[in-house]
Amino acid sequence: MNRLKELRKQHGLTLDDVEEELGIGRGTYNNYENGKTFPKLKTLIEMASFYDVTIDYLLGVNWGRCEDETSVALDFDQLKEEYGFEYCPYCGRKL
Repeated sequence: MNRLKELRKQHGLTLDDVEEELGIGRGTYNNYENGKTFPKLKTLIEMASFYDVTIDYLLGVNWGRCEDETSVALDFDQLKEEYGFEYCPYCGRKL
């Protein structure tokens, strides 16, 4: 679950901040980050919502984030309108 640490740092959060925002103890969250324990589904859902990513992204299913949507050949507005996509098919980020 290395993406948890990556996301926490990208958002400029400390373990104390995560404890306050998500209600997950410092030690517990640190264990998630280091792969010592694994969060329950409910916790995964809460973390994904908090960081605005999919659970797949948290779990490492999608290997990269779309840094520049304009470099992707797809029209993201069209994906949202025609197909009801809510998340980027490449990185899992909410559109």
